[in-house]
Amino acid sequence: MEVKLMNINLTFLAQIIQIIGCLCSLWVYIDASGHKIGRTPQGGLFNIGAGWWGVLSFLLWIVIFPLYLIKRKKLIALAKTYHIEPKARKFKIIIFVLICALLIFF
Repeated sequence: MEVKLMNINLTFLAQIIQIIGCLCSLWVYIDASGHKIGRTPQGGLFNIGAGWWGVLSFLLWIVIFPLYLIKRKKLIALAKTYHIEPKARKFKIIIFVLICALLIFF
């Protein structure tokens, strides 16, 4: 009986972490695309667009989300000079939400 209770608690905890990861990744995309963060001529390791920030945050949340928070001010400053207008932003947000919902509820 104790094993089942422990298993249920771990499953619940895993779902909570999954929900938090999905919401954080969604926020990363909304924030990055809202600030028009994109590729710049300067190059570098973090020279990626808002879509890639969102996808990478979704796949590697524990690493990319804190990294985005650390680099956010610099990325926003670069975006003021080299702003990129996101294409189909609302559509991408809807797709992102649907994927997160499928992952969480199924």
